[in-house]
Amino acid sequence: MGLLDALAKSPPGEARVSASMLFYDRESFHVEHHPRRRVNQWKSWLEARRFGIVALGYARPGELESELVKRIDQFAWLAVSRAFSSHADIRVGDVLIECKFVGSSESVSKQRSPSEAANMLAQMLEQAERATTPWEQLVLLIFSDVLTTWDFDRVLETAPESHEVSETTPLEGMAPELLSRYERARESAVKEFGLLRSEDLARAVHSTAENVSLVASKWRRRGEVFAVNYGGKPGYFAFQFDPITGRPKSAIAKIIEAFPPNTDGWRLALWLTSANPRLGNRRPVDLLDKDPQKVIEAAKGENRVELF
Repeated sequence: MGLLDALAKSPPGEARVSASMLFYDRESFHVEHHPRRRVNQWKSWLEARRFGIVALGYARPGELESELVKRIDQFAWLAVSRAFSSHADIRVGDVLIECKFVGSSESVSKQRSPSEAANMLAQMLEQAERATTPWEQLVLLIFSDVLTTWDFDRVLETAPESHEVSETTPLEGMAPELLSRYERARESAVKEFGLLRSEDLARAVHSTAENVSLVASKWRRRGEVFAVNYGGKPGYFAFQFDPITGRPKSAIAKIIEAFPPNTDGWRLALWLTSANPRLGNRRPVDLLDKDPQKVIEAAKGENRVELF
């Protein structure tokens, strides 16, 4: 059962929830709609290792459960794919726990036994009722054997690429001339650098997967590339890829990482294609191949919080 199937089984009349938990195994997916009420049920699942990956998130004010679940799912796959690519070194039988705070590039990782991890989640759910902004935190649990026994590429291959690309809506009341300038900047970037679709990326690396979106989806979930919403579908700026190998340039992942989580693709694209005073008013994209480290440092400086 996939994400959409699980959402379709949401209890009628209960579209709004305070928190949701997502449980993944190799071939199925389960949404726990009221984790605070059913602690004993899902704690037994964790202790019995019924699922390999678990993610917890809290609803924002007015957020529907379908929206919350998609947000948690996006975070979970990105974090899991990073763990796979980095070959996280954790003890057999333990659980890797990652706590991510929205708006921060920092995360806290711990290792616990399944029983300790279950108790930690239960405590967090109880504490969230007294927190002012619990939705700012996302929590992920990965059982250690997942990293060594799951065929992650195969898991990804069964998941169609999401056509939903996070995008910041222009501020209401924005002056018409500013809105027009913003739209022109987007179109100018597309015209100068070109956009690639998922099938273009698959063809460039000679992928034989039946799911043509597998390559783009995998890179995107790992944070190696970013997508923009163009024409209602994900588009990938060509400057992100090595023209010879067709694969993402290594600097792109580090630039993405320098920005807050879930930064929309258009913000990244326009930052890369606009003159930057940290680079002597040169565009980051023009230095991407010549001096990628300088671009990475500029991205970090752009998002560094100065303490006085």
